Amino acid sequence: MEGARITRVELNYGNQRQVSYSIPREERPVVVSGPNGSGKTTILEGITRSLFGFTKRKEEAELLRARLNGLPDKGSCKIRVQSSQAGEELDIFYQFDDARATITAVEGLEERFKGDANPGATNEESRAFRAEIQALMGLSSYADFSKTTFVEQGSLVGSELTEDLLRIASGGAGGVKDALNEITKDYYNLTKSVLPGSGGQEKRKNRKLEDLQDRRQELDGVLQDTLTKERARAPLVAGIRESEADRESLQRLIGTLEKALPGFEKQERLESEIQLAEVRTKSAKSTREKLEKIHAQAARDRVRFEELGVECLPQDVENEAKTLRESRASIRELEFKKQNQSSHEASVRGGHRWPKGLLLTALSGGAAAILAVVLDKLVIWTIAVGAVLVGIWQCWKHRSKSTRAEQKTRETAELAQSRLAAEIQDAQARLDNTASLLGMGEIDNPEVESVLEKIEEASRAVVSTSQELEEREDEARDVLEDLRGVMGEVAPSQEEDVTRALAQCEEHFRDVKAGLKFESEDTSADLPEGIEGTPEGVKQALDLTREDLKHKGREREELQEEMFSMANPEFTSVALKDEIEQISEEIAQVEESVESLQLAHELLREAHDEFRQGDEQRLVGFISARAQRLSKNAIGPVKVDSGSTLKNAKILVHGRLCALDSRGHSYGERVAIGLAIRLGATDFLSHNAIRPPLLIDEPFDDLDLDRAQGVWDILKEIALERQVIVTSQNPLTLDHLGITADIQLSRL
Repeated sequence: MEGARITRVELNYGNQRQVSYSIPREERPVVVSGPNGSGKTTILEGITRSLFGFTKRKEEAELLRARLNGLPDKGSCKIRVQSSQAGEELDIFYQFDDARATITAVEGLEERFKGDANPGATNEESRAFRAEIQALMGLSSYADFSKTTFVEQGSLVGSELTEDLLRIASGGAGGVKDALNEITKDYYNLTKSVLPGSGGQEKRKNRKLEDLQDRRQELDGVLQDTLTKERARAPLVAGIRESEADRESLQRLIGTLEKALPGFEKQERLESEIQLAEVRTKSAKSTREKLEKIHAQAARDRVRFEELGVECLPQDVENEAKTLRESRASIRELEFKKQNQSSHEASVRGGHRWPKGLLLTALSGGAAAILAVVLDKLVIWTIAVGAVLVGIWQCWKHRSKSTRAEQKTRETAELAQSRLAAEIQDAQARLDNTASLLGMGEIDNPEVESVLEKIEEASRAVVSTSQELEEREDEARDVLEDLRGVMGEVAPSQEEDVTRALAQCEEHFRDVKAGLKFESEDTSADLPEGIEGTPEGVKQALDLTREDLKHKGREREELQEEMFSMANPEFTSVALKDEIEQISEEIAQVEESVESLQLAHELLREAHDEFRQGDEQRLVGFISARAQRLSKNAIGPVKVDSGSTLKNAKILVHGRLCALDSRGHSYGERVAIGLAIRLGATDFLSHNAIRPPLLIDEPFDDLDLDRAQGVWDILKEIALERQVIVTSQNPLTLDHLGITADIQLSRL
């Protein structure tokens, strides 16, 4: 057995879902049996559509859904095909929903094709898929397959040798005839003249060519009349041309000014940016110089302050100086107090007086003694002695009391003196410590106050410049922050020293200014004389020029109105000449197309006769050979009389020349003739003489047993050279023929 053969079918299609069937590799017809609705036809449909897809997907999908009881989707199918040439096996998987297919070699799993397999597409993938199928099956389209080796139910004896079959098989004569018809149709769309060789007559109504020729003739007359009238309008035309020239000049000037205006606006903007950059440069420079100046002043004040040897902070000098002055005043006060206390003690010690009573007693005793000597009286002596004794006692008592008081006073004075000395010592220590902090030497120096004032003046200068420095730095930071916001990514870092950052900003804006000046030099443009080179000057010139342009436009319109009043403006010589030239070009194109169609019609007519005759002879030869082989020379050959069509073809049956569809043929003869036509057309069409499988749906349908036996014998003969797959729903017929179904289906 020769030819490609199907060895396995995996269906997810129609009413066959997720099932697979193995096809026997034997030289006899493969039989698929099952009751009506079991999916026999679906298997044949799946094989066919896996090879050729749906030519009209929408229509085929509707047909399929109707046939398969409205199943929701088309599904997919995978078949395994054994090549007739190399003997290798290929798996063809076809997804019906999106018309995509994959061809894979079973051995080695080499992918031969994957992509779009839509038979109606014209892209490279679909053409490549059809080429793969043609190399495998010999046929490349469903139309070829359905007319030849795929016999639907009830079509076994319905094949005829017709023009349609010849066109499908050869792709020649039928296509050429259609092309001739199209050429004739296109020809008479262009002209009413008779097409040479067509056997027709000249058309009554004008076509495109005649209409164009009439239009050109009409316009020639109008042009001559228009030229006569235009000569009278020559002065107006000259004025219009002059006005147009002025307008063009003004438009060029407007174009120049409009082109120059952005440059001057940019220059003005650049001038503004240059001034802004200058202001920012000066701001950075002024701030930096002030900051550097106050830094220098602060440094000088600090040096002068440090040269005085002061050890405390400048802001503490005032307090320390105050403390020094207070300490000196306190020491002077304490020393004065100490001196006064010593004087008081001395005065107390040197100023002791006897009491008045003791003096009176002494005077009384002295008087009594004198009186006793004078009077020589004992009583008086006794009084005198008593008075003396009393005076001595009083003296002793007073002396004892004075001694105790003096001792107490001396102790009190000594205690006060020690306290004053301690206070003076503490005050002196504080004074020395303060003087040391202030860097002063001898405190007793008479110039100590001037030195102290000098230190205070230096500290005040340091504090003042420090405060001013802080203020300047705050101002500098504010300025720097504003400049950073303008500089963007090139701004100095926040950690950068303020003075250095200001210097960087100054340098940046100096560079920006230089760049803007350089850019400003490139924006200059040459202007006509008398126009100020500023945006305002250019705008003013633009406004004036546009007004002039409007004036020239109105002037031109007035001239045109005057000119049009002398003639119909629809028929200017220029427009008429343009239209005549355009029509002449169209006439030339139409005449060229007419000549091309005449030549094409002549060539195709000659080719059609040769091509049709050759194809008919080849096709009839293949069918005759098939009929003779199937009937063992009882039927055939097929004959077509010269000048006759294929519909009138006849065949020799048992020595009688009969029509192909003669009712006098037996059923077996009709089956043999029908299969001969199909297989002969397949041989004519098949690529590289490949013999695709013969698929027949229900060949025994409604046949008696004898006729079924005749059909089976013919199919067995065909199965010797190619794979034959048939379906049957009649188990009695199969039993009578001794056939065991290779695939037995049950009702779904």
